[in-house]
Parts: sequence; C-alpha cells; structure tokens
Amino acid sequence: MTWTLAIAETGEGKSQVLSRCIKPLDHWQTLRRKAEKTGIEQNNTKRWILEKRAEKLAKEAVNEDDEQDRDEKEKQSAKLKESMPDKRFETKLYTNEATPESAQDMLAKHGGKMAFLNDEGGLLQVMAGVYSGGKVITDVFLKGYNGMSVKVNRRCREVDIPQANITIGLAIQPGILGKFPKTVWQKFCDSGLFGRFFVFYPVSTIGKRDVRKHTKLPKELQQRYERAVMSLLDIEPENGCMLSLTLGEEAREAWLWFSDKLEKGQANGGEYEEIKDWAAKMRGGVLRLAGLFHVAELERFATDMPVSKDTMVKALDLMLLLIDHTRAFLGLSGHDKPIEDAKALWGWIEQYKLADFKGSKAHNKFNSRFPRVEELEEALDVLKGRELIHGPYEKSNGKGRPSKYYRVNPKALGKG
Repeated sequence: MTWTLAIAETGEGKSQVLSRCIKPLDHWQTLRRKAEKTGIEQNNTKRWILEKRAEKLAKEAVNEDDEQDRDEKEKQSAKLKESMPDKRFETKLYTNEATPESAQDMLAKHGGKMAFLNDEGGLLQVMAGVYSGGKVITDVFLKGYNGMSVKVNRRCREVDIPQANITIGLAIQPGILGKFPKTVWQKFCDSGLFGRFFVFYPVSTIGKRDVRKHTKLPKELQQRYERAVMSLLDIEPENGCMLSLTLGEEAREAWLWFSDKLEKGQANGGEYEEIKDWAAKMRGGVLRLAGLFHVAELERFATDMPVSKDTMVKALDLMLLLIDHTRAFLGLSGHDKPIEDAKALWGWIEQYKLADFKGSKAHNKFNSRFPRVEELEEALDVLKGRELIHGPYEKSNGKGRPSKYYRVNPKALGKG
C-alpha cells in the first residue's frame, strides 16, 4: 500500500492527471465485473434460497410441539445457515471518499482492500473531523496502511476484517491544508498520518505558462503505464496469502545506506530533524516504492527474482527528491502558515515587479488564502520583519478615504 499526496493550486491540472492515472483502473474493473456477474448472481441466489429454507425450518420449529421434531428442525436450520456462502459483491477498486464507518464496510465487502483516490481534500477533511464535530478520526486508515486487522464491536454494528489494506491518492489545494486548525495538524503528526504520505508539492506554474504550447503525453508512455497497472491488478495471491519480494545484496546495501542516512538525520540538529515524523516512516516507504517499481518493470510478481540495485536506486532517487517537497508541505501547518502565506505574497510581488501595492488589492488577489484580514496582516508582518516591504502608508487619489499601501524594498527585487 502506498499513500500519495499532491499539492497544487486550482487550475494546475490535478483532475486531468488523476483521470489519466485511474483510466486503467476503470477499464480493469469493468472487465472484471462482466466476468464475475453470473457467478455473483448464482452465489447470492443460492445464499438467498438457503437463508429462506433456514427461516422456514426455524418457524416450523417454533410451532412444533414434539420436542424431538423441534430439535431436528433446529439442527437442520442451523446446518443450512452454516452452509450458506458469504454474500459476494461486484469488484470495487476505489472510491473518492468515505466516513470511517463506510470505509470499514467497504473493506469488509471487498476482501479488506480499498483505494481512496480524489482530486479534492474530502478524505482529509473527514479525518480532520469536519463532519464529526471536530473529532479527528484516523484509526481505520492507519490500520489499513500497516495491513492490520480491524475489529468493531458495537451495540448495533460489528465488523471483523483480518487484514486491512488501504491505498490513498489525493490531490489538494494548499489553501485547504493551511486552514486545518493547529490541533488537527498536531494530531495528524502525532499519529504518524502525514508521515505515511509520499508528498509532491511542485512549484506553481500559474501565470508563467505558454498557453500556445501544448506538450502531449507520448502514447507509448501512457500505454506502458496502463499495461503495468493492469498487470499489477491481475496478480492473485494464492489462498489469500501475502506475496513477498526479496532484495538483492546490492539493493539491500543501498537501502541500508539510505536507512542510516535517515536515522542520523533525525538526531537533534540533524538535517531531517524538522521532518523526523516523515523520515521515520520512509525507511519502509522506500521498500514499498522499490517493490512497486520491480513488479511494474517486469509486469509480473517475480518472487523468483530479487529487487535489483538499479530498481532500488530509482526508488531512493525519488525519495530523496521528495524531501524538499515534504518540508514545504509541513510548512503549511498552522504554526508556519504565515511564512507560507508570506512566500505566496512575495511570489506575486516578484512576478509583477511591484514597487508598491495596495493592501486591499493583495487581499482580493489571495481571498481564498486569506478569508480573514488578520491572516493577510500576519503574512505582511513576516515580509516587513525581513525588510522586504515597508508600511503601511496612506495614499489618496483625491477621492474618498486614503488607502493603505506597502512599499517594496527595491534591493530585494535586485533594483537597488
């Protein structure tokens, strides 16, 4: 199982990318549903018939006066119930979002496996307690990352999942993440939730794109991706047992080098101290990546071939690239939100080489990021503290009340 989190502004193309990613999932799911339709109907019909026969015998037992005949009918009813096959459901590979309770139900229906794929932040908002009175709920998802059992025993509901396996792929706007209360961020970090994600936080290209330029995804690359995904989906573990891969000796040494680097970097003053929640999980995370790369490259689950050094190095290279992305992501927490907001403001100032700007114009430009004026003022204070801007100053155009302006330090823009 892997969890990925892409962070990008509205208009960056998140939906189009996710659509391409899930295309082979939808195709495989459609084929599987067609193939299994008759078998599911037969199975569930048989279950229904046995259930009705058992109910009939139970009713007859209730009205039977002869004790021996009553016991016999009870035994027959119980025997029929024991012989009933489990109810089958059509294959479902993924959903967009779910409450913890519905996530448990879907896992129970689909062999303990479910993916949550969405180009919005709904699932994280569910975990953050947006729909549960602010109560942060992550248990079922955390268990699904680790392949643990999920057992629920409540007065009106029971769930027993021997092994939960949850994959998550989300794309979300930074503004939504930044609005999570500090207490939610803290609980997410304390539980290790955020530490489980592979985070992609690319630099925004909005305002810098050439609208006349169109780079088409190579057809061969798209087909190769789809073929690899279909091959992964075709893998069927025997008797429901987990399949295992092994590392080649050189791959193992490369992984141990990375593990040692992570371990030392988490020490006080280490290069990963501020992201140690994430770094602590990535020793195992890179193994997940290497395993996926290995199977995707061979287009089969090759238990007879160990993961090679080249494959491990590809996984390590990607992981090392994600370190800066993760730092930027964790900077969206409530504690560092003014700094991230200040970065966004400064990016706007740099892009348009502003000599000065009106406070209200900055607020209108970033109204989704600054729903409250106080948040804008906190970001402006960060820029003032670093002597990037000065102000506010009142300036009048001769009509109405004077407006608040901020002057940009020309040296900061390389003009002085």
